[in-house]
Amino acid sequence: DSPLDADAGGEAGADPDGSPIGLASPPAEVLPALLQEPSFDQTELTGIARVGYSSLTGIVNADYGIESYSELVGAYQSGELTQCGGLGEGGMQHAAALTARSTHGLDFDQYVAYGGTGAVAEAVVSDEIPFGFGTDAGFQSTVEAGDAYPVAIASSDPSGVFPDWPTMVDEGFENIDFIGVLNRLWFGPPNMPDEVQQTLESAFEAAYNSDHVQQWSEDTGNAIVFEDGAAAEEALASAFERILEAVDMEQLSGN
Repeated sequence: DSPLDADAGGEAGADPDGSPIGLASPPAEVLPALLQEPSFDQTELTGIARVGYSSLTGIVNADYGIESYSELVGAYQSGELTQCGGLGEGGMQHAAALTARSTHGLDFDQYVAYGGTGAVAEAVVSDEIPFGFGTDAGFQSTVEAGDAYPVAIASSDPSGVFPDWPTMVDEGFENIDFIGVLNRLWFGPPNMPDEVQQTLESAFEAAYNSDHVQQWSEDTGNAIVFEDGAAAEEALASAFERILEAVDMEQLSGN
């Protein structure tokens, strides 16, 4: 069985009365579904709201003196750098690295997989690998210590953690939000009645506009947004469509 059957299968088959709702973070759930199809279709869930995002971010060891994504791509194309790291093979970071290679020319020869963002940061700082992908929040302390630069911000919107660093799109590279943004989306079961969906959607909008939530975002650097249920459904459907177009699933699965 797909791991998604245990994670979200209950929500997909639940009564659409508004009591069972769940958080999805595509493309995190999209990749497992494409590699091992679950017993339900995620795109049939009822969108409630898009409430936030994290920027997939790549850091490079500061000793290389590389301070932009353009310089990083050039270092790989020249052969100065050959390895790239991130979380385990088959996941979001691996897919992002493959997409950056095929779309932007980030021509690494080897992808090295680690168990978490902290392990990626340690590997970059120790120069076990020169560059690695993770989440912006997970790399915050490493960057603040001056040990690495967050040169590869894969979201087109600014990172909530590193707002002063340009994104890949800012530097003129093609938008890869479908794999570079870890969305925070709320969904309910399929066929949720409109009045139930709208009540929940309004509740999330009120929470977003509250002083407490706005202050939490400012204090923590977590990027928050409010977009309606239709936007949540579009973000999920787009992730499926764009990943299938851009990512070699056989290469991602190691076959």
